[in-house]
Amino acid sequence: MKNKLTKKLLKSLNKPKKFNTTKSIKGLFANRFLTDGNLFITTYDLVSKTEYFQNKNYRAKIIVELMMSIETSLKSLILSLSKDDETVINAYKKAKGCSHDINKLYHEVKCRSKNRIKILDKPKIFVDIKNLKVSSRYSIELFLIEYDNKNKEDKLINKTINNSKWVLELRNYAVQFNNLASRSYSRFMQKHTILNGKDFSERNKELTSFIEKLK
Repeated sequence: MKNKLTKKLLKSLNKPKKFNTTKSIKGLFANRFLTDGNLFITTYDLVSKTEYFQNKNYRAKIIVELMMSIETSLKSLILSLSKDDETVINAYKKAKGCSHDINKLYHEVKCRSKNRIKILDKPKIFVDIKNLKVSSRYSIELFLIEYDNKNKEDKLINKTINNSKWVLELRNYAVQFNNLASRSYSRFMQKHTILNGKDFSERNKELTSFIEKLK
């Protein structure tokens, strides 16, 4: 009776009949990146409502959370849109290899999304993200950016970190890319992360091998 109920439950969850270890681990990693993207937005939302957000240096650190959200959502998309014959290590290294470069990540996702899922047009705000860099979370880096821009009419900090409309636009894009990553994960990977019986030992064996390859 128990086995019948288990089989019925797994079928309702759309679990594939044949367990695919590679897709399972890709799905695991895609979900981790996806979750980070969501948590970065949550952190921003919580802190932006406090008095600390009025401090420019503090605000810069929290705004970088939104930049990191877009980054991790794009990395999630790289994993969930990977081809069946692409190994876990290659897909993971492709995502991690782009580091914090939003433009490289977007280009990679754009290539992988063809005939699979519709993604957003490349936002113009990516130009500002590239110029700010995630290093702007450091006070010294913020100071150097301001100093370098002091004689320019279009000052980077004023049009970004000090501009509430720009910040809201950045948050909106963070949400959109995170939602896109969530849809891609649900469509292509989620069913492969459902484990039952010997699936656990097979996945753990592959995970151990993956970690060894990274060393």
